[in-house]
Amino acid sequence: MQIQKVLHKRLYEDVLDQLMEQLRTGALAPGSPLPPERQLAEDFGVSRGTLREAFRILEAGGILETRQGGGRYVRADVMGRDYIPRFLEVLRASTSENLYEVRLLIETGIAELACERATGDDLADLENSIAQMESSDYDPAGPLREYFHLILANATHNALMPEMVRVNLDIYHQNYSHYGIRDKAQIIAEHREILEAVRTRDPERAKTAVRAHIVNARQYRYERK
Repeated sequence: MQIQKVLHKRLYEDVLDQLMEQLRTGALAPGSPLPPERQLAEDFGVSRGTLREAFRILEAGGILETRQGGGRYVRADVMGRDYIPRFLEVLRASTSENLYEVRLLIETGIAELACERATGDDLADLENSIAQMESSDYDPAGPLREYFHLILANATHNALMPEMVRVNLDIYHQNYSHYGIRDKAQIIAEHREILEAVRTRDPERAKTAVRAHIVNARQYRYERK
């Protein structure tokens, strides 16, 4: 494989682009194994975490698969699957309003499924994430808030849901900077309302709580970097 060092800001997208180019040129054939993760991370010049972000998207898109016993492989039926680059291109060009609308649709649906499927461990994890918000020097735009939404997505027990949330939020934060700081107590109260709705298995309350949280966040203006 001919690999170039990654130089751009969106590192996992550069990894994706190079891997997809390897597929298009035949350097990576359907059914072939990928080199070990450590080797690929060194070849690309990125962290293993960045590499895994690219792998998650390619696995969700049916490009790669992880086989029992270890190792990632190009799926045997991968030929003709060129929608991942188009998907990334659309995401990169999306406005903040587009991303908010996608988030609104995805996360209200996630809340509904979580009401049906959340386990006791899921509820404990959600409670713990709120406790961390309360006890820490909480950054309203920081990772603790996103952690709650990823746990909520995990509570659907559908592996695609957290990845959809992760990609949407990641693209958003890479393209937009906020300049409004919301009240910490209000944000925590909004997250607790979502948790209580899921705990009581009330999907309408959960969807309403998620929608209110996202709409409230939307009121704080964002601008393109």
